Amino acid sequence: MPESGFATPPLTTFSVDMRFSGEQLATLLLRQIDGEEPESLRQVVNATLITRQSHIKG
Repeated sequence: MPESGFATPPLTTFSVDMRFSGEQLATLLLRQIDGEEPESLRQVVNATLITRQSHIKG
């Protein structure tokens, strides 16, 4: 979220590939509609930590 860099202090955030995440969510939804159990429809996607000043203590 680029806007996070304009906050005071600039906020540390995570960046996730939204297009890929949306495609994966759509696929999981279709699999659930086809009858797969929700417990089998879990997926973890990579996120990139973007460090800015909000994570600094003190």
